[in-house]
Amino acid sequence: MTRKREVENYLHPETLRRVTGRSDIPDFGDFDDVAQLIPWIPKKDLTGFFKWMTVDEIMERDRYIDDAGNERHELVEMIQDFLSLC
Repeated sequence: MTRKREVENYLHPETLRRVTGRSDIPDFGDFDDVAQLIPWIPKKDLTGFFKWMTVDEIMERDRYIDDAGNERHELVEMIQDFLSLC
C-alpha cells in the first residue's frame, strides 16, 4: 500500500514533458487519475517513464510530511525496508 492513488502518481510531470516534448502535460496530485489527465499516453506505457526521472524528481514526488511534521521519503523508506530483509 502506498500514499498515492496509483504508481503513476509518483511520476514527475516535468519528466513527462521533457521526454515527450509536450508542454500541455498538466501538473497532477497524489490522487488524480493520471491516465485520464493524459489520455494520449496509454496507461500501460506510463510506467515506462520512470527510467527517465532524475534523482531530484524522484525525491520530490515521494516526499511526504509525517504526523510529527518531519519530511520523509516513501520510496526511499520502502527500499530501505526491503534491503533490511536481506
